[in-house]
Amino acid sequence: MTDRGENALIGLFLFAVFYTLYLAAPIVVPLVIATLLAFTLAPIVRTVENRLIRRSAAAAIVVSGFVGAVFALGATLGTPAADWAAKLPDRLRDMEAALYSAKAPLETLLDASSDVEAITQLGDGGSETLEVSIKRHVFLDAVLARTPQVAASMLATVFFVYFLLAAGPNIPAKFECSFPHWFAGTNLSDVGSRVEREISRYLLSITLINLSLGAVAAGWLAFYGVSNPILWGAVLALLNFAPYIGAIAGAAVLFCAAFFDLGSAVESLTVVGGYLALTILEGQLVTPTLVGNRLKISPTILFLGIIVFGWMWSVAGVLIAVPLLACMKIIGQRVSKLSVLDVLVSAEPSVPNHEDPKRRSVDSEVMC
Repeated sequence: MTDRGENALIGLFLFAVFYTLYLAAPIVVPLVIATLLAFTLAPIVRTVENRLIRRSAAAAIVVSGFVGAVFALGATLGTPAADWAAKLPDRLRDMEAALYSAKAPLETLLDASSDVEAITQLGDGGSETLEVSIKRHVFLDAVLARTPQVAASMLATVFFVYFLLAAGPNIPAKFECSFPHWFAGTNLSDVGSRVEREISRYLLSITLINLSLGAVAAGWLAFYGVSNPILWGAVLALLNFAPYIGAIAGAAVLFCAAFFDLGSAVESLTVVGGYLALTILEGQLVTPTLVGNRLKISPTILFLGIIVFGWMWSVAGVLIAVPLLACMKIIGQRVSKLSVLDVLVSAEPSVPNHEDPKRRSVDSEVMC
């Protein structure tokens, strides 16, 4: 087969893979999120297991604690979030009126009112009017319609996290036993353990960094008198998992929240400026110092990954794109057969690791 034919087959294969992941998003996304959570919680499970507790019991304790913390956070933020959402239509109208009075001429308003009046007139003499009423809230209907699917996905994610944590090192061992001719002479458990430890360390570090950013941002908002600072700090911490796009979305959300409370565009921009300064400090100093440049991802691949995963899995894909790319990079660094992942994702040109022959013979046979 010619090189052109091979490239065409590779292109078709990649297209089929991405399109399959797109179609299977309701199944794939919970599994991917569960895998990332399992990597993040794995060090805690190991610590609990070292207290002479069976791994299954340690996994149950950690997962139960995590679910409890999530529910406690949801209960804490649920009431202010619901109140803010209930007041959002009125606040948007007030914001629109304030911006409109400052920018739009009065004639445009008069023309718009006359057009509305003409549209609502029916009949020959205009004696009949069109009565418009909103019976139900469209956004609320959409949320309620997706509630069963979201609940099922969350439940599946929790159970899958538990099974991954409870299995632990047994998963690579099962692959070795099931496919002995593929992994002959390979210590797959050792390789999997090294990869799992690095990925868990990275994900835990990034999570703590984002939580710290949210806490500092909440203090900044409280200093300026913005209501519900803990709610907005949690939102900003979550958005920070998506570089570039997360900062832009966070700035937009923060401007609206500050403007609603402060009523001043200048003060709102000051609040947003402080948040952007925090994100720059975090991205340029804190994260490189704690995570290290070894896991630095190419900005081009990073932006492309956010777009591709966002297309496939919507908001969830945007938020988990960076952890997935980091996992690919770590696997490429540890498994020589997949070193192309490290070369592709790295911010700088990479040179393959020349390890000792014994370790290279172990890693080179790994199939992931």
